[in-house]
Amino acid sequence: GGGHGGGGQSGGGASGGSWLRAFKTCFPMDARAWDFLEQCPVEVQEAVVGEFKPRRAGEDDYSGAVTSFVRRGESRVPGGAP
Repeated sequence: GGGHGGGGQSGGGASGGSWLRAFKTCFPMDARAWDFLEQCPVEVQEAVVGEFKPRRAGEDDYSGAVTSFVRRGESRVPGGAP
């Protein structure tokens, strides 16, 4: 496996998104979807973790569902990148 140790761009917040990793454990996704989720504003991440309800439980890939949910969340959050 591998991958490089944590270190988010935005300093000083929740403990490096361990709750985000817990979410990924519940809802497996591919690297692209995970990357997309990780670089979202923390408000969007919190909304995703708090509100994501897949149509079917127990699948082994939620990439598409997570990605579209994140996009919807991003459009709701004011501000963000110009």
